Amino acid sequence: MTENIKGLALTFLTFLTFLAFLAFLVFFTIPLAASAHKDHSGNQPVVERILIMRHAEKPDYPDDPNLTPAGFSRAQTLPKFILEQYGKPDYIFAAANSKKSMRPCETAAPLSQATGVPVDASFRDKDYKQLAETLLSDPRFQGKLIVVVWHHADIPELAHSLQAKEGTYPEKWDSSVFNRILQFDYTEKRHPKVAQIAEPF
Repeated sequence: MTENIKGLALTFLTFLTFLAFLAFLVFFTIPLAASAHKDHSGNQPVVERILIMRHAEKPDYPDDPNLTPAGFSRAQTLPKFILEQYGKPDYIFAAANSKKSMRPCETAAPLSQATGVPVDASFRDKDYKQLAETLLSDPRFQGKLIVVVWHHADIPELAHSLQAKEGTYPEKWDSSVFNRILQFDYTEKRHPKVAQIAEPF
């Protein structure tokens, strides 16, 4: 009889231990996992700051995919400005090269060389929605500073995809403007605070 009671007590203690383990999973593990995968469906994005800029100056000839001498000069000056104003970026993205344009990658290259941060050119210019989704949801970018160099025609749509409110970014990017940076700061709100910064060169 005594042995039976001891056996029942041991079984009951084992059951209580199992229940405590389940409670730990529910109240601690699951919320932590969920917070690591917040996305732009209504939750707070994981990224901290994104800098979006157009590539540097382009030639008048549509068949030339490269920067002009003025464009290369701007690209060479950019690293000093970024590092002084914002510090070293954690990630650099540029629109993928194409037959029509290699300018985003050419603009980002000096910054990459100065910081040792590689340029991710895996997204095509029209893949801005996929890029935005990645930046807002991937845990790799939590609390990070990200630089994006893109084509001007798609930057407004990219800004919209990054949850920026209408009116905080240019509805249409002026084709003559090469020195504007859009600064997106993500805090506790879903929509970023957007500032338009002029490169002083």
